[in-house]
Amino acid sequence: MAMDTLPADMRPANPIPDPASQWDRNLAAYREVDARVSLFERDHLKGKNADTATEDRFSDLVTKEAEAFELVLRTPSPDLAAFTEKLRICVDDEMAGIPGAERLAAQLLEDLRRLTAQGRA
Repeated sequence: MAMDTLPADMRPANPIPDPASQWDRNLAAYREVDARVSLFERDHLKGKNADTATEDRFSDLVTKEAEAFELVLRTPSPDLAAFTEKLRICVDDEMAGIPGAERLAAQLLEDLRRLTAQGRA
């Protein structure tokens, strides 16, 4: 019997959140702020000397992006595709520029893709 078909007095006070919907919400929030950071960089920072107010706005956006990224990492992956996306974000979006880390994480991602394609997941 589904939780929403139970009478109200029989439903738990604090139902356990659906991990897939929690994942979807957190991933969407990360993607939104990541896109805002990219647009801000493109529109206000590329090859330009930014004033203090612009740098402060950018810093605030980057902080929000880092918080959203951490939330995605902490959110349990509801399936293998979600885990793969989580690892892709780590490799492609967040680890760029860290010496050596990107190469190692890229290998992890390649292993995951290969094993998934072989049906060994």
